[in-house]
Amino acid sequence: PVSGSSSALTGPSISGDMEFLTAGAEIVGDVKFADGLKLPNVNKPGTNVLDWYQEGNFTPVVSGSSVAGVGSYFHQIGKYTRVGNLVTFTISLAWSAHTGTGNMLIGGMPFYSTNTSFHDGCYFTVLYDQMTAAAGKQVVAVIGANSINLQLQMCDPGGSFLSSVAIDSSVGKLGISGSYFCV
Repeated sequence: PVSGSSSALTGPSISGDMEFLTAGAEIVGDVKFADGLKLPNVNKPGTNVLDWYQEGNFTPVVSGSSVAGVGSYFHQIGKYTRVGNLVTFTISLAWSAHTGTGNMLIGGMPFYSTNTSFHDGCYFTVLYDQMTAAAGKQVVAVIGANSINLQLQMCDPGGSFLSSVAIDSSVGKLGISGSYFCV
């Protein structure tokens, strides 16, 4: 049998599911697990339910909005952490050639975004090299509603004017990081 007190829970090794029934009392102090805490990673209702934690890698892909095309990459690195419905990510991309045309998209995000407009504040930091941006403009990335694609856009430093960034068919380097809400 497992026994407990206000300061310790001891007993033999437990496998399978374990539920803490506290009869309205609080658990005060640290709860430690030898192999880490594993969550079911299924959406459960409730504002106080941590129902998803996941870390992983993904492969971001540059494509054109008119013709997707194919790129020759030096590297394609994507890493993410999902806690609940918040995804935090970093992307590092470098390519030597690309056959796509139109505006630049970065596809392959690990989870679809929620059903909200990208004008609701999901702008991401973009560092770029060997790409052309209009004088006095900043390059930002945005994610649309129900999407796994980032769109690269240029804006005034005040953020008042947005225009799409054309795909660079020769060489390019991008670093993008940020967080967005997923379904």
